[in-house]
Amino acid sequence: MGLSWQVAHVIVRHGVEVVKKSLLVHFLTNFVEELLNTPVDGIAQDKWLSLFMRPMELEADRVGLMLQAAAGYSPGMQRSLGGSMCWGRL
Repeated sequence: MGLSWQVAHVIVRHGVEVVKKSLLVHFLTNFVEELLNTPVDGIAQDKWLSLFMRPMELEADRVGLMLQAAAGYSPGMQRSLGGSMCWGRL
């Protein structure tokens, strides 16, 4: 689903959302560091950001499958072929 998945991210403007969420995580990290007077490592920031990313990935999957179906591919074939790029035409 590679290309349709990437196009889906662009269509639903996930790039903008990632920037917004990254700024939020950075703000929260700074707040926690100041509150606890303890540095928060990058791994914790990545974990916090990943909480926001999962819904975007699921949305891109859904939109990508719709794009494939609109182009005449059978999205169900991808799953049955183990995710290979050999989708069956409708």
